[in-house]
Amino acid sequence: MIELILVAIAGLLGVQILQNKKTKTSDSPIPEVSVTERPSVPYGILFERYSSKYNVPIRLMVAIVDHESNFNPKAINYETKADIQKGHNVDSVGLGQILYPDTAVALDITSTKDKLMQPEYNLNLTGMLLKQLLNRYPKKTIDGFHAEAVAAYNAGSARYSNGEFVNQSYVDKVRSKWFTWRNL
Repeated sequence: MIELILVAIAGLLGVQILQNKKTKTSDSPIPEVSVTERPSVPYGILFERYSSKYNVPIRLMVAIVDHESNFNPKAINYETKADIQKGHNVDSVGLGQILYPDTAVALDITSTKDKLMQPEYNLNLTGMLLKQLLNRYPKKTIDGFHAEAVAAYNAGSARYSNGEFVNQSYVDKVRSKWFTWRNL
């Protein structure tokens, strides 16, 4: 009966229940049940691999990718009118919306748009870039959020450090995703 109640409550909360398959003994009248609150993330193994490789918070990496591409590895955002007026040919590509060619080639000289659409390659570069930004902007807010590094991710480190560009709306949206993924 208790097991059914726990399963029902967990279902309402969206929590997965894992049951231990041990047989009941007289010492343990209540079955052992553990609750796993870690949500499922698209490309979860790759996020774990590259957040670990670069020692960056998985939750932050997932929040950025969730906001940037909604986990769509084929996402491309084409250059803005301002970029065109400045003579730039820049597109944001893949899960982490890595700028091509500027940021992508700076991180890996062999980068291509096709490679950036491969989840593993893109998350590797996303982790690498985020590590650089966290090293440059290590300050956290009181709740542990890396607002400066997120602002620099959006603006580009050079533009952010020169004070040219801070998109507070972007930072707020990533922070919202960061709270969404708090159980990672």
